[in-house]
Amino acid sequence: MARGQSRYTSGLLTAIDCCGEDDVLLLEMDRLEGALNMREAIDLLETAARHEDAGATVVSPRLNTNFVGGWMRILFAVDSASGYFATKSYHLIKGSGVRYVVSLYALKDGALIAMLDGRAITDLRTGAASGVVARQVPIAGPVEIGIIGSGYQARTQLASL
Repeated sequence: MARGQSRYTSGLLTAIDCCGEDDVLLLEMDRLEGALNMREAIDLLETAARHEDAGATVVSPRLNTNFVGGWMRILFAVDSASGYFATKSYHLIKGSGVRYVVSLYALKDGALIAMLDGRAITDLRTGAASGVVARQVPIAGPVEIGIIGSGYQARTQLASL
């Protein structure tokens, strides 16, 4: 496959082959922030919800493990309509905070497509969920919004509205 040619494409994602046939796209926080705007994130979440309604998704129960000095959480989901599956792992080490990683795979052959810093994706998805709901509620005019909290997810929830 030629450099820069799309290896996996669906209506939701295109991963570009950067250097060779078996490359994995590594997206760190600075490359993820701003890569997807809130309107696009809301659209993607609505699409995923339609896939779920159609029975095209599977989401595993979250694995929770506590240990001295922290904890680990692992999730798995597949969206057969989009052609992808993913894992999300996040952990806390006391004194260091929470860290996330998302691994994205192609359903057709199981190939690892990308590894992403999961914080930006998590924050964007959390905010987009508010936007999905807001699109379903008809509002005739301007409204006042109250946000409790000031973290990243509070900011994305406000941005979704």
